[in-house]
Parts: sequence; C-alpha cells; structure tokens
Amino acid sequence: QLALTPKNKMAYVIMFNATDINTSRYVNTLMAVIGIGLDAKQSEPEGVNLEDYSGTYQAQPWGSEEVILPWYGKLAVLGLPTDYPANFAQLKHISEDTFRRIRSDGEPGETIRFERNAEGKVIRMWQHSNYSEKLK
Repeated sequence: QLALTPKNKMAYVIMFNATDINTSRYVNTLMAVIGIGLDAKQSEPEGVNLEDYSGTYQAQPWGSEEVILPWYGKLAVLGLPTDYPANFAQLKHISEDTFRRIRSDGEPGETIRFERNAEGKVIRMWQHSNYSEKLK
C-alpha cells in the first residue's frame, strides 16, 4: 500500500507477503508515529545523556513492560504490548534524574524520577510513588 502526504512531502510504502492483511492499519500507524516525529522540535537537554534512561522497565503488578527511548530531545515511554504505538508518553527533562510527563495539551504532567545505583547506572523509574525496575 502506498500513502502520500503532500503537506509533509512524505510517502509511505508498506508491503506484505501474505493475504488478508489490513495494510491500512499498518500504514496509518506508521504515518502517525512519523508524523509525531515531524512535528517534534529537536532540542537536546543540557547536561543529561538520555541514553542512560533508555531500556525496558518492568511495571508488574500494575502493568506490563514499558520501553523508554530518546525521542527528539525527550524520552518516549511506550507500554507493551500495544496495538497503538503512536500512543506513547513523552517525558521532558527537568533536573538531574527528574522528568515531567507532557500531557496531551502540552502542559507538564506528573513527575517521573529515575534512580541510580552506587555505580551511577539507572536501575528504576518512580511514578506516583510506584517504581518499575529496569530490566535492560
């Protein structure tokens, strides 16, 4: 399936070697994720390496795993499994190991804090007084 978005000067192509696949679902998801990236403003926060926080976090017993990765100068948090990968949270760096979730209206949401071990490696994430262990 081919999809064009002249406004962004983008073309999306998705191909499957199978029958009875809803290609529109996949191309629409791809367009949504890339569209979020196109609208994002690239700005790296000073004095913080976002790669330190990236990885997989275990949210049991309250939820499943979450993947955190750098995303245009912020952190993206995606709960897994998901049928909607474009529905991810973004975290903005505030200070040291503290971030704020960016709400859908662009305003700052709750505080998310990361914890490091004695060697300085990020080992868990705290949100609403609950923590998630970093798996890898």
